[in-house]
Amino acid sequence: MDGKQARRTQSSNALGMVFDHGCDAINAGIGAINLLVVLGLMSSGMWEPFLVLSAVATPFLPFYVATWEEYYVGALILPVVNGPAEGVLLGVMFSLISGLCGSAWWGKEHASLLALDWLPVTRPGEVVGWFSLASIVLTCLCQIGNVLLLQHRKCRSIVQPLLDLLPFAALAGGVSLLIATEHELLIEAPLLTLGTIAAIFVEQVVSLMLAHMTHSLYVPYHRTLLPAFLLFVALVSLESWEALKGRALSAERLWTLWHAHFLVVFAYTALYLVLIVAELSRVLEVRPFRIKDRGGAPKGKATAVNGGKKMQ
Repeated sequence: MDGKQARRTQSSNALGMVFDHGCDAINAGIGAINLLVVLGLMSSGMWEPFLVLSAVATPFLPFYVATWEEYYVGALILPVVNGPAEGVLLGVMFSLISGLCGSAWWGKEHASLLALDWLPVTRPGEVVGWFSLASIVLTCLCQIGNVLLLQHRKCRSIVQPLLDLLPFAALAGGVSLLIATEHELLIEAPLLTLGTIAAIFVEQVVSLMLAHMTHSLYVPYHRTLLPAFLLFVALVSLESWEALKGRALSAERLWTLWHAHFLVVFAYTALYLVLIVAELSRVLEVRPFRIKDRGGAPKGKATAVNGGKKMQ
């Protein structure tokens, strides 16, 4: 609705798009945390890697692929059933169920209640996980097909569009490895862990948005892989150092490394966003964080002279 209002009033611009979609990208991380808590997956007793991965992928994967499709197609095309509308309503419904029945309800067998005797899954949480994963995979495959078909019609190579998916593929691989091997980080510090993932994700999609708005070439292996690469180098270096001493990587050192990486990624992403907002504000000659003009008078109180008569 905000985008429609901006276009109706002819006040839409690149800065508004960065703010709008950038905040949506940040909200994707919050949505992942909410879904994990609602389904009761943040406790070690109910930890299931597949369901956790499905819950984390649900907001991130379709968002990146939709932004990637917009970069090549030139418009943000949402399917009839989509995450920003029906997906949010489903999240609200899941939250209400957990509020009434408790999050443990999703891990109990309710085959007779749900009439799912013919399915191999018997718990509501598994149904949600499989349904979410199937929905986002189907949606993303359709969007990827649209881009590849457009490239084929324009007689262009499909290699570059597929390479542009590399940043998110690297992030998804790292998150999958984290969930499979170091899930204690996600259980004991969900905000820190998902905040790190969300910060990397925000940097990736904002870079893609800027390439779309400026009609420039998106270089996926330039800046968007840097945070994930730094984490990989830090982990390998620390493990190698401990191996030379004949010791395994301790939990304390792992936590220290993870906190340091979060601070680096957060500072890196925050500085990147501040520079983007400053540059767009300079080019568009707007001051998004100022309510008053430089003269001190509020914008709503500015006066104009028309035929010798002051008007407010």
